[in-house]
Amino acid sequence: MQRLSLVLAALALTAVTACGTNVGDGSGSGGALAQLGPSDPRCESLCKSSDTSCATKVAECKPLCQVRVAGVSSLCATCLLEKSDGGTCGSGGPCCPNPDFPRKVVDCASSCKGSDGVNPSGNHPLCTDLCSSSDSACSAEAAQCLKECQARIQGVSGLCALCLLDGADGGTCGSGGPCCPNPSFPATVASCASFCQ
Repeated sequence: MQRLSLVLAALALTAVTACGTNVGDGSGSGGALAQLGPSDPRCESLCKSSDTSCATKVAECKPLCQVRVAGVSSLCATCLLEKSDGGTCGSGGPCCPNPDFPRKVVDCASSCKGSDGVNPSGNHPLCTDLCSSSDSACSAEAAQCLKECQARIQGVSGLCALCLLDGADGGTCGSGGPCCPNPSFPATVASCASFCQ
């Protein structure tokens, strides 16, 4: 029984970490990207890399950016992408896209009035990003993280989902042992009330 649980957890981890590979079924970020419409030129620019070793990071970056612009007015999209960049690069190795989006939905409230955004079916790109782990020892935590994240945004509008996931991170890591996803969701329902009606 314990072995079966480990196998199921490993399968869940594969689904979580295979970002951008499930193009047709809507369960991965590739499927989510297909639901988010034509790629915004700003997302193409933000997520671009000429280094072939960055292909996975490019595929992860695009839905993270696109989910912020799909189904919203152009002013809202501009506001939500304002001051975003491709992330900071460590020394050595290729500099792959790792987008930072400092503008929150609450910062763009006036620009986003009347916009709903898109909350794609299947795993939300932000949940996939938040809960992914390449460490097999973290499979149970990664699966639980994805479940908690998806439950938080189930059935709400796209802007409400963005708001409810604002500031979320994968938790802090202690010294030694694997660093498994342990999400924190600091945005409250009350703070997102105007987007979550």
